[in-house]
Amino acid sequence: MNLGTIRTSVRKRVGNPTVGDVPDATLDDVINRSYRQICDRFRFYTTRKLCAFDTVLDQQKYNLPTSSLVVLAVSDTTNKNTLIARDESWANDNIIDATTHGKPTSYVHIKDWMQLYPIPDDTYSIKVYYRYSVADLAVDADEPLIPLEWHEGICLLARAVYYDDNQDIPKAQYTFTAYSAWLSTKPNEMDEEMKISDEQGVRVPTKASSGRRLDFDQAD
Repeated sequence: MNLGTIRTSVRKRVGNPTVGDVPDATLDDVINRSYRQICDRFRFYTTRKLCAFDTVLDQQKYNLPTSSLVVLAVSDTTNKNTLIARDESWANDNIIDATTHGKPTSYVHIKDWMQLYPIPDDTYSIKVYYRYSVADLAVDADEPLIPLEWHEGICLLARAVYYDDNQDIPKAQYTFTAYSAWLSTKPNEMDEEMKISDEQGVRVPTKASSGRRLDFDQAD
C-alpha cells in the first residue's frame, strides 16, 4: 500500500467524509503519526541502519547521523571487539585525562554524537548499528518502509488517532481496542532473527546498506 491507498482506506473507515469536510492533509497527518508510532514501538529490519567511520588519533567525540534515534550496537571491527554502552552518569564518573589513550572499549551516546573510551590511540574502524527516524509519507506514491503485512496496522491506528483528535472518545476507545486485537496476532520479525556476533561486530540487513558517504557511510 502507498499513501494514496492508505488514505483512501482510512477515509472509508472514518465514515467516508468529503475532502471538503476532512482534507487529505488531515488524514495524512494521522497516518504519519500512526506510521511513526508503529516504527518507534516495534522492531523492523527496515528501520535499522549501519554507519561506519574511522577513529582519529586524540579525537574522542564523533557525530552520529542526524536521523539516528537509538544506538543499538557499536563495534570496533579492526580489533573484533563489541563496545560496551555506558550512560552519562558513568561518563561523569570516568572523566579521562587527555593523555589516556588506547583501543576503544566503551561508548556513551549523547544527543546526536558519541564519545569513545578510552580516547583512540590509533585509527580503528568503528561500525554503529542504529534505529533511525523514518521520513513522513509525503506524496501518494510513497510507501511505508515496514513490511506490507503491517500496513493494515497503520490504517487501524490512524482511525483510532483520528477519532481521538476529534474527541470522539467512545469511537476512539473502540477502534484502539480493535487495533490492539489486531496487534496481538502479529509476530515480531526481529525477536527470533536478530543476533549480534561479538566476533563479527554488528549485524545489519543487506537492504539497509549503501555506499553513500558523509561523516559516516550511511544507508539512506
